[in-house]
Amino acid sequence: MKRRARRSAEHEIVLGCEAFVAGRYVDYLQAHHETVPSWGWLNLLAHGGVDDLIAGSHVRVRIASSTQRWRAAQAYLAQEILGLLDGHADALVELQRTVLCPLEHELSSRLALDWRPPQLVSSVLAALDDRDAMQRRERHPIEKSKPPES
Repeated sequence: MKRRARRSAEHEIVLGCEAFVAGRYVDYLQAHHETVPSWGWLNLLAHGGVDDLIAGSHVRVRIASSTQRWRAAQAYLAQEILGLLDGHADALVELQRTVLCPLEHELSSRLALDWRPPQLVSSVLAALDDRDAMQRRERHPIEKSKPPES
């Protein structure tokens, strides 16, 4: 009996990991009646594919429940990210690798993080703005001024 329970627990861990890397961590937690941490709402954006983001961007909020407010924030961010891709689906992987996954990792490591949806939106938008500013600097580096000749 213990072996069966252990296999079941191991199977749940694998399912949770699969959901996480596929961008479905929120759905997994909700299906298991677990609390979704505020950083968890970034998971779809950090790991989902373009089709997942498109599906996640079409959320209609009818009831102002906590979950619906989080879904609305997630949908807004999905729309913003899709807009940045400019039709280049492969750009999503780079954006996830350089911005969204590191941000998700940073936020998940803050154990006491208890944000509301606007705070997550602000954090993601700031990270995306930082990335854009860095790319502009790389394309147009500021020339260092030469010291005056003596």
